[in-house]
Amino acid sequence: MSLLLIPLLALSFLNSMLLWGVPLASIPLIIHILNRRRFKTVQWAAMEYLLRAFKENKRKMRFEQLLLLLLRMAAVALLAFFLARPNASSDDLGGLTRRILHHLVVLDDSASMGERFGNKSNFDQARQQVANLAKGLGERRGGDLFTLIRTSSIKPDFLVRPVASSLANDLTDFLRAARPSPDRFDLAETLDRARTAMSKALPPEVEETRIYILSDLRKADLLGKSGGLTKEAIKKLRNFDWDKTRLEVMRIGKSSHENLAIISIERKEARSVRGQPSYFHVTVQNQGARATGEGEIAFSLDGGTTIKRQLPSLGPGNTHIETFKVDIGEAGSHYVQANIAKDRLAFDDVRSMSFPVAENTSVLMVDGDPGEDEFRAESYYMSAALDASEDGSDGFLVTRIDEHQFAERELEGFDLVILANVATLPKDDVLRLEDYVKAGGGLMLWTGDQVDATLWNQGFWKDGKGLLPAPLLDIGGDLDKPDPLVLADADHPIFAVSKELVGQLLSFVRVGRYHTVGGRDSGLEEGQVPTDCKVLIRAGRENGAPILLERSFGKGRVALFTTAGDAAWSSFPGDHAYALVLRESATYLMRKEDLSPFNLTPRAIFSKEIPVADYDRDILVGPVKGDERELISERHEVASMPAAGSEVMTATLAPEAGRPWPTQGTYRVELSLQDGDKETQYFSVTSYASEGKTAVVEHQDFLNGLPDEIQEKTRWHDMDQVAQAGFLNDEGEVWRYLAFILIAFLLLETLLAWKFGHGKP
Repeated sequence: MSLLLIPLLALSFLNSMLLWGVPLASIPLIIHILNRRRFKTVQWAAMEYLLRAFKENKRKMRFEQLLLLLLRMAAVALLAFFLARPNASSDDLGGLTRRILHHLVVLDDSASMGERFGNKSNFDQARQQVANLAKGLGERRGGDLFTLIRTSSIKPDFLVRPVASSLANDLTDFLRAARPSPDRFDLAETLDRARTAMSKALPPEVEETRIYILSDLRKADLLGKSGGLTKEAIKKLRNFDWDKTRLEVMRIGKSSHENLAIISIERKEARSVRGQPSYFHVTVQNQGARATGEGEIAFSLDGGTTIKRQLPSLGPGNTHIETFKVDIGEAGSHYVQANIAKDRLAFDDVRSMSFPVAENTSVLMVDGDPGEDEFRAESYYMSAALDASEDGSDGFLVTRIDEHQFAERELEGFDLVILANVATLPKDDVLRLEDYVKAGGGLMLWTGDQVDATLWNQGFWKDGKGLLPAPLLDIGGDLDKPDPLVLADADHPIFAVSKELVGQLLSFVRVGRYHTVGGRDSGLEEGQVPTDCKVLIRAGRENGAPILLERSFGKGRVALFTTAGDAAWSSFPGDHAYALVLRESATYLMRKEDLSPFNLTPRAIFSKEIPVADYDRDILVGPVKGDERELISERHEVASMPAAGSEVMTATLAPEAGRPWPTQGTYRVELSLQDGDKETQYFSVTSYASEGKTAVVEHQDFLNGLPDEIQEKTRWHDMDQVAQAGFLNDEGEVWRYLAFILIAFLLLETLLAWKFGHGKP
């Protein structure tokens, strides 16, 4: 008797109120009894023969009726049990058929999970569901194993923990402090990290692993160029044993169609210089599926005065670039920040960028015709235009040498090299100059009467493989009939800020002599330039001889002025346009500063070398002043000890081990100087722009992207279904078996009723 009670004691019911339907199983019995009372016994002589035969079969008929009655009663009882949805307890029939399962929960805590609907974010919904899952496991699957890994974590937060009543409390306490990170959702990496951790900790008696993916399932995170799941994700999924694995995909949140995002801040100049204006391009994009209304964008430097501009309405996928000009009076570390009105997805409504500001730009000017005195030097006007004060306070610190001194100079310390009317350079110096430009340095070339076109083509053109933007041909023009200058490419970045002013000033300039470009030996007609070369200024008319040409060479840029830099061939050096064009060209050409060390991805490390003689080892890291974000807290670090004989030590700042930085934005680094003063450095952490794209993966698209063997083991749950039923509503349920038994009973009852009803008495 006790063995019969074990199955009943091992069951719980999701809809226990419907168990009141079990007594309805007595209805067939009641009908049977009522039908028996309905008959009257009537004596009829003709029936004597039939009664004799009936009595012979009475025992058989009673058995048949009793069997049909029991089947009908059992069918009603099974239907009541079926609707009540019985569950097997965690002991599964007293432990006789116990299976140990491993529940692996992948919780997406990427930036997009911060999207809010009402007073809750997607991440709030997800962590609540994880808590519900743990609670359900504790009630129904005691003794199973549980692993939780956030997509931003290198290691699982809970690794192969036994399922017990305390698990839900521990998870709730842990998740209460969790927040969406600036990182993105990389399913392949997360699965790989989880599998690696499991392989070392999972006991052999585990019979099945259930993988639960809780995510908003953004297309930008999951889909590759083909439109299906990324190849990396498929590869990592295949690494699991799918004879012992099931996949539960839980899509969290609703399908959003609106998101206006700041996707980038870019600086126009190659570097920022003290006392010189810097221009920043802020790109705003509508990443939603609906048009936006007009809005406002705010921009500030170092958290100071805010500049506000109106934003136009943007259609889906459209972008708008707003340019802000700032004047920076001090050298050192600075940051800018752009803001738009907060929407459901707040992380991309603000973006910051950190950058250093230099005292000046270092220029090496090589003079090919120094002249008898300074005023007649080829480089006199150039030097005056860039560095009139001769101390770098105008933004450019110019070092002037003649061509014979060039071989002695190291180029790495200069942001820009200018060759002014240099006849030629030795082959080794040309190669050195090519390496400098390829690595990102800037080069400006001016021709003149010292320049031999043949030698320049041999040394600098090299059949299109050298530094020259275009091959030189002959000296053209007429000093007696000079030509005005015409702006040929007003949209080029050199003239982006002052194109109207430059165009007006150039019309007053007269150029009498210049080198023509092209030549049949180079495969170009006279005046024709290579396809990768841009003509910015021409002589006389829109299709006149090129005067200023520009093209890229490796990581650097080269500009060619086909006229002289002094007043011998033109009135250009004595005109206001000269200084404007020269400074803008130099700013465009100079070595582009790498800002990546100051603008980090969510997991990157900030590193800075500091002189031992000037700084202490103490470092303070925290939010910028006035920033009250709770996720950024101040902490003290210590710079590494310098190596033996080294004059520098390294300040290395990293996020928590195995985690990204807690939030995006600008961080403040305070360095302690030996004299007790403080020096502030900034670095910015930026989320991935693609996180703001609202498109999500739909049910069928996700399943179609899976291999057949994985697709068969995968179930999909939308948020509304998950919220109503919970993750484990059918975990251990036996209703499927009851359904098959019920159908079998009904078929058997129908078959027997037909057989008995058509059988012979």
